[in-house]
Amino acid sequence: MRHRPRWKRQLPLTARLRRITLNYVPITKRRSKPRSMSAAMRTAICRQSLTTLATAHCVTTGTLSMNLGSAPLSFDEITVTTIGNTRHVHGVKSTTDSYSIDFDIEVGQTGLDKITNFELRVFSHTYTPMIPSAFGNDWTSNITVNTDTSVVGTFSGELESTTATNIQDLLNGVVDLDF
Repeated sequence: MRHRPRWKRQLPLTARLRRITLNYVPITKRRSKPRSMSAAMRTAICRQSLTTLATAHCVTTGTLSMNLGSAPLSFDEITVTTIGNTRHVHGVKSTTDSYSIDFDIEVGQTGLDKITNFELRVFSHTYTPMIPSAFGNDWTSNITVNTDTSVVGTFSGELESTTATNIQDLLNGVVDLDF
């Protein structure tokens, strides 16, 4: 029976992941060929990196709501994720998958026009702020509180569809989140 070289032996997946998790780097005196990293190991490293960079919070209390034209719309499943200096807010309506909202706020920033990358998905349309507005309802946001544990502010303005010629009037947008 022929002996397999050490570099060709495969450790079980759990052992490889354990080595990554513990930041263990094997040191050998002789290695005839460098080890290549498997897809599972690359995925585990990527996941570990994302875990250390991002902090996700499930919102326990708060309001994320607006009026789209005359129709009220509120989101009851809200997630706030902080990556570096950017806080990302994502909201969905639990009774349907037809409505979702996403936007970013820089950590600690308050004042006018601090909401960026705003997207509202309604059915099959994605809406973004229309700048300049077509009918005089300019896009604006005002963040009054932005701490480590809460975000409070308002937003409103005209939104345009990215997939069709369609404009929606967003009124009375409220973000009041504690996480």
